[in-house]
Amino acid sequence: MRTSKLAGTALAVGVFCLLVAGGIGGTGSAQAAVPSVRPAVTSFSILGNLNGVAAASASAAWAVGGAVGCGNQCTLLLQWNGTRWTQVKSPRPVSGMLNAVYAASEDDVWAVGCTVNGDQPGNVLVMHWNGRAWSWQKDVPDVPGCLLSVAGSGNNVWAVGGTAGFHGGDYLPLVLHRTGNRWYLVPTAVSEVNLNTVVATGANTAWAGGQGNAYPLDSVLLRWSGAMWQPVSFPLEGLEYYLSAIAVGPSGTMLAVGYRYHHGSVIVPYGISMRWNGKTWETVAVPYPKDRSLSAVAFIPGGTAWAVGGVGPNDINNTTLILRWTGTAWVRVWSPNVDRNGALAGVAATSASNAWAVGEYIASTNGDPYTLILHWNGKSWN
Repeated sequence: MRTSKLAGTALAVGVFCLLVAGGIGGTGSAQAAVPSVRPAVTSFSILGNLNGVAAASASAAWAVGGAVGCGNQCTLLLQWNGTRWTQVKSPRPVSGMLNAVYAASEDDVWAVGCTVNGDQPGNVLVMHWNGRAWSWQKDVPDVPGCLLSVAGSGNNVWAVGGTAGFHGGDYLPLVLHRTGNRWYLVPTAVSEVNLNTVVATGANTAWAGGQGNAYPLDSVLLRWSGAMWQPVSFPLEGLEYYLSAIAVGPSGTMLAVGYRYHHGSVIVPYGISMRWNGKTWETVAVPYPKDRSLSAVAFIPGGTAWAVGGVGPNDINNTTLILRWTGTAWVRVWSPNVDRNGALAGVAATSASNAWAVGEYIASTNGDPYTLILHWNGKSWN
C-alpha cells in the first residue's frame, strides 16, 4: 500500500532532499544516407518518488514529487515535451515535497505540497508554471500543514490538505481557493479531517474527500455550493474507509476511489470505489479486492477512466495496480512492475491512446526509492 502522501492519521513525510539529476535517454543510430530517428523516451528514473501527474496534451505533461540526495526531501518537477521527460529547475532550492499537479493548459499549471522542517511538514507550498518557468506563489496564506490535491475550473483553482496536528495545533482540514487572481483560506464545517482530493465541477461547485484523524478514521465527503463546504452523505461512510481521489467525467459524472483497512496482526487494505450519476453516489465493485489500494483516478475523454494504486499488504511487498473503467465496471489491466516493489500514486490521460501513471519503486539492489513512470500507448502500459 502506498503511503507517501498520507499514512494513518498524519501526513507522511519521507526523509528526502536535494534534486539529483538523471534520467534514461534514448539513443539513435544512423546508416549511410539514412537519418537517425530518436524514439520518444517515456521513462525517467532518479532517486525519489512521484506523487502526481497532469497532462494538457500529448506533447505536454508534468509529474511532481520529491527527490532524494542529502538527507532531506526537495521538490521534484518533471516535464514531458512530447519526446522525453526532463527535470525542471524549481524556482529556488525548496526543502519539501509536491503531492499533486493540475494543468489548466500548457502554460497554466499548478503544483502543491508543503515545505519540510526537519522530518515534519512545515507550511503549505504552491508553485505555478506560466509556460516558461515555475514560480513560488508568495501570495498563498502562510499556514502550517500540507496540501495533497489541486484542481480547477475556469478561473477557480482549489487546493486541499490538512494540518494533521503539526506544530502542536489542532487536526484541521486545509482548503485554499484561488479566485480573482488571489488565494484565500476557506473554512469548512468539519474538523479533525485530512482532505486528500478535490475536484471542481463548475464555477460554484466542487467536491473534496478524505478521512478523519481521530479513530475510527471514518471517511468524509464535502461539497462546495458557492458559499460553504458542507459534509454530505455517501455509501462509503464508515469505519476505516479512506477516500484517495475523485475524477470528473462527461455529463457531470464522477468516480471516486480509495481503500479500506482491515485491522489484525497486519494492516490489509482492499480497494473501494463509488460513482456519481448526477444525483446520488453509488458503490462500484473493485476486482481483486484483497490487498489492493487505489490512489488515483482519471477520466479518458469519451467516458472511460483509469484508476491506479498498489497490490500488497504493506510497503515492502507491492506491485503496481491499474484498473480500467468500461462505463459500467472496473476491469484489471496488466501493468509492468519494476524491480521487486512498485506502486502508483497518480494518473492522467488526454486520449484513448495517451495516458501516464506515476509513482515509485524500491530497488532490490540497495533498497532505495526511485521514480516510476508508465505510459499507455493505446495498446499496453510500458
